[in-house]
Amino acid sequence: MVAVELDNRKEQALSVQEVLTKYGDCILTRQGVHDPGSDRGIITLNVNATDAYLEEFSEELSRIPGVNVRTIKFG
Repeated sequence: MVAVELDNRKEQALSVQEVLTKYGDCILTRQGVHDPGSDRGIITLNVNATDAYLEEFSEELSRIPGVNVRTIKFG
């Protein structure tokens, strides 16, 4: 699983969407929520990828200013 936090979703949405589209072949499910009282947003992704591919994907998202990424592995 991957959790993506956007500090300002209106400014970062396009850049984040481009990366999500690029790596879309490994995304099984996606859920996005926003805080109605702020510009912050969170996207959770259920992914099926090798460790190397997941690291590449996460690093590319992390290079977007104001975007924080955390991965969670089970098993």
